[in-house]
Amino acid sequence: ILKIENQNPIIFIYAHVFRDSPHISTKMLYKDYYEWLVETLTYANKIKGINWVVKEHPSSEKIYNEKGVVLKILKEYKFSNILLCPSDLNTNCINKVADAVVTCQGTIGIECSCEGIPVVVCGNAFYAGFGFTIEAHSKKQYKKILEDLKYVKKLDKNQVRKAKIVYG
Repeated sequence: ILKIENQNPIIFIYAHVFRDSPHISTKMLYKDYYEWLVETLTYANKIKGINWVVKEHPSSEKIYNEKGVVLKILKEYKFSNILLCPSDLNTNCINKVADAVVTCQGTIGIECSCEGIPVVVCGNAFYAGFGFTIEAHSKKQYKKILEDLKYVKKLDKNQVRKAKIVYG
């Protein structure tokens, strides 16, 4: 579906609903979700050796009337190293294709952690700080984390167990 024909890691970047305020965190690296996504895509676009796939939030169209915002960003900035995830790709199959997931602080992070998928967060997500997420505490550190995702390994059994406990 994604037409990826190489063995490079596949990293999903999960967009948030842009109209939503970052109300579940007081410690985000960015002022809002839009700035976070644009800067994340800008960093990722420069990193070769990774298949970057950005996924629009599933509620963007139905609830918030934001369909196509991610595509508009991709076209406006002319990102050449970022793929747009088809809207019909179900999150339930991400564990079969994703080597890691990047989110500001979305619930996709805890869901993927429970599946053993490493998750990068750059906000104080409710599930951060338990030893199973990759957490950025500065923009400089965040860029380095994104660069190093080409070497990312799946979560170990203990990390998955912790994620499931936190999720529960």
